[in-house]
Amino acid sequence: IIAAGAAIVFGWWKNRGAYVQVYSGGLARIQGSKVQEMRWDDIRGVWQSITHYQRYGRVVRTTYVYTVQTADNRKLSFSNELKGIQQLGQTIQQETTNRLFPQMTAAYNAGQPVRFGDFTMSKEGVVHKNKTLSWAEIEGAQINNGYVTFKKQGKWFNWANVPVAQIPNLIVFLSLIDHVVGLKRGR
Repeated sequence: IIAAGAAIVFGWWKNRGAYVQVYSGGLARIQGSKVQEMRWDDIRGVWQSITHYQRYGRVVRTTYVYTVQTADNRKLSFSNELKGIQQLGQTIQQETTNRLFPQMTAAYNAGQPVRFGDFTMSKEGVVHKNKTLSWAEIEGAQINNGYVTFKKQGKWFNWANVPVAQIPNLIVFLSLIDHVVGLKRGR
């Protein structure tokens, strides 16, 4: 409990006075005289972690963490310490998806493999770590309780079950799966 409290206080202290300005071409995180800018076109990866905390079946708190990585490997994280984090996260996802989805779809259509963390998609199917599942074998893909799951035809258990927070460019990943085989919507 003490460690969790210390982490919350440190996060607040570290980010006090920080805010983000969103522009048509990108965003800037501003804290005092320190400015960190990122152009939408330079972003290569977005990771999101959204956690709902419940008590007696009702959501009592939600935490948001968005981590953005640029082509030159700079990383910037945004979390609940910023006002309007939910809207900021949606904007980050929308702007990067608008740019990355056409690029990744074109690469896929050209027969090139497209990587999303431990997943790689190609015309042959989906590879997760060292396991391959052809598109024809996929019975379904869905998000359920914070996990992306793939179901293989004729099998009882899921072929892959990966937390969404581990998948870069989650919205692009899901959109590409939906483009190829369709995506079931879970909770």
